[in-house]
Amino acid sequence: MHGGTVAAIIREGLIYKDISQNKDGLYTLLLMTGYLTAVKNTPVPNGRLCQLMIPNAELTHVFQSEILNRFCADSGDVSDL
Repeated sequence: MHGGTVAAIIREGLIYKDISQNKDGLYTLLLMTGYLTAVKNTPVPNGRLCQLMIPNAELTHVFQSEILNRFCADSGDVSDL
């Protein structure tokens, strides 16, 4: 949330139950839907290791007000950005 990045393993074959079970699943969904941008991308055996960031101020506000409020209680702290 402070203009930084967060590392996540991105898997294109995301299963929806993964979204609520781990941070990488949620980050994959947010990247695929345009809420996050990959600024660095490294292939790894089980996907891609990406450095992710929120691309603009408008999405920072949406991320703060909607996404964190809905998912932090259920899937752990995702406020690393």
